[in-house]
Amino acid sequence: MENVIKTGTGTKTMCLLFAVIALLFGAAPGPGAQDLSFSVSTWSFFEGAGGYRPADPGCYGEIGATVGLTPRIEADLGLIGSITPSPANTLFFNAGISYSIIGKRYIDSVEPTGLFSMLLTAGVMEGFHDVWQSGAPMSTSTHLYLKLTPFSVGSLYYGKRDRCFSVGVQYDIGASAWSLFTTIIASDIFLAKFGNSR
Repeated sequence: MENVIKTGTGTKTMCLLFAVIALLFGAAPGPGAQDLSFSVSTWSFFEGAGGYRPADPGCYGEIGATVGLTPRIEADLGLIGSITPSPANTLFFNAGISYSIIGKRYIDSVEPTGLFSMLLTAGVMEGFHDVWQSGAPMSTSTHLYLKLTPFSVGSLYYGKRDRCFSVGVQYDIGASAWSLFTTIIASDIFLAKFGNSR
């Protein structure tokens, strides 16, 4: 794979991977959680300066969960994988925290929220490249990102929400390179309400 830093299984990569796993478990539903939703979304990675790419060209999708922590803050946990041309040959573990800039994302099951909101997300992705490619050693990469979702339509009060036209910038720590990505559509389907929703 071109322009992805080959870091192997060195100490630095393992420490970063453990940090990502700790973040994932730290954001799991707990005493402060409001609600839990199943999420599915698309991802598109674009070439940055100097031909750098955080992932091979192709279509990507994510499955995961959204955990409401407060009426305006939520945690996103997911697995991003390549769909074409090589299914699951590139994988990213994704963890992010989102803040609802405009409108509350969810209050409780009896008080409706607005149908529109805007989200700002900060997160980290741990990438695994050439996972199934014959003859190529698997490589890893660690990325920090910021993402703006200008249109979030629907509400978990009604059981479903669609996040549209997200645009983000990611920084590959190993490659010291920036690039852009988009998530055209992400759908959240309400699964469970926790006792202290408010």
